[in-house]
Amino acid sequence: MEEDPRRYSEEVLDLGLSVDEVSPFLLGQRLGEVVDEPEAATLRILLDKLTIDEGADVLQARMLRSAPPSWSRDPGELLLRLHAFRLGFGSSIRF
Repeated sequence: MEEDPRRYSEEVLDLGLSVDEVSPFLLGQRLGEVVDEPEAATLRILLDKLTIDEGADVLQARMLRSAPPSWSRDPGELLLRLHAFRLGFGSSIRF
């Protein structure tokens, strides 16, 4: 993914994403291009459960147990990546 020209697209540069947020953004964008409406709804529910719903902190802690060590030192990195993923996903839904 490092060599992917989309990493340096105007859209990515205009958003001011950090280097670590670009891959989640592009992954979200790609998923948004291929999912159907029910799948998109399920993914939105998952993102809400991980970020804004009651108990989100418990789910985040579970994710952090499997995450790279740097995320454990700064759990905010998980939220930054989830936000970037959500941005990419929302920017590419076609229905």
